[in-house]
Amino acid sequence: MCSGFRKERSDPQLRAEPRAAAHVWRRLSSCDLSSAGWLLSSSPPCRLKEDFITEEEASSLLLGLRPDALAGRARRERGGVESRAEEQLRQRVAAAVGVEESLLEPTRFVRYSREGQAFEPHVDWIVDSADPQLAQLGQRVATALIFLTDLPEGVGGETDFPALGFAVTPKKGTGLLWPNVGADGTPLPDMIHEAMPMLQDGIEKIALNVWIRDRPLPRDMTILENLLQS
Repeated sequence: MCSGFRKERSDPQLRAEPRAAAHVWRRLSSCDLSSAGWLLSSSPPCRLKEDFITEEEASSLLLGLRPDALAGRARRERGGVESRAEEQLRQRVAAAVGVEESLLEPTRFVRYSREGQAFEPHVDWIVDSADPQLAQLGQRVATALIFLTDLPEGVGGETDFPALGFAVTPKKGTGLLWPNVGADGTPLPDMIHEAMPMLQDGIEKIALNVWIRDRPLPRDMTILENLLQS
């Protein structure tokens, strides 16, 4: 799969706007960026911060998720997480990558609670140059993944970056931040990652995704959601 991404990355239409890409890359690479934690990888600059949100904020976000939106799904969903805690989270993500909040997509969540649930290896940058959202919303230059629950060792569910050689066990309040494109805007196939399978039933893994685009997004949520679902 990674080899396919390497071929796709050469398509010039998939490149992010270079100025936005370079800014995010420099920001995540900054040695004094305490707001985004410590480096797991320096090139590309992938960061982990264990207290990206507080336990209270994580609990508030969990309370804001609609029960019907949590019913056994392992795909990304938009799910009733609007709250003061979500607003603060989005402000923190924007500050960590050094962009305006207008570049942030709506928050999405994933939930895993059954043995075998996983998310296949993938990249977060848009891989299809014919995708209509690419022209209208731009490329995804960065990702923030925030865990809302703890997972004990030995139950699976790690977020694995096989090309970079590390995996992260979910811990409540921890945030992962990484670029999806290089400083010149070229998509990064090495940012392939996956949610490893859960190894037993009854343990919940819930996380939030916030993706950062290379340009401001439409303010009309109906228009934005329709484009994201295209």
